[in-house]
Amino acid sequence: MNRDAYALHDLTHFPLVLTRRPNVAQGAVQTWAHEMDMLVASGKPFVLVGTDLNVDMSLADRRDMVAWQASNMARLRRCCAGFVSIVPDPRAFGLPFMAVPTLAQARDRARELLAAFPGGQGASIVRRVA
Repeated sequence: MNRDAYALHDLTHFPLVLTRRPNVAQGAVQTWAHEMDMLVASGKPFVLVGTDLNVDMSLADRRDMVAWQASNMARLRRCCAGFVSIVPDPRAFGLPFMAVPTLAQARDRARELLAAFPGGQGASIVRRVA
């Protein structure tokens, strides 16, 4: 894979593929889609690492990215092992954000969040899941 062919993805640490979206100009979604097509076409497994989720992007570009992902999800699943997001400030989205694989784990995290919330109220109302 020619790392120099990628402007919006950093393949220096491949199979970790770091995003470079802060440098994206409006309308660059075509470049992003082309690079994603190249990654998927390589057939080599990789993990996308989002280093910049708080990027200002036009609604049209976001729509086009989502459309690419939706129409290419089967291809993406064959080689993309997952997506990891780097969020230096856990409150970067205004609230803590986490992803878990099961409802039981979601309830455990919810209980922890509610217990840590000012006043500590609410943790007991989240029922345990078997």
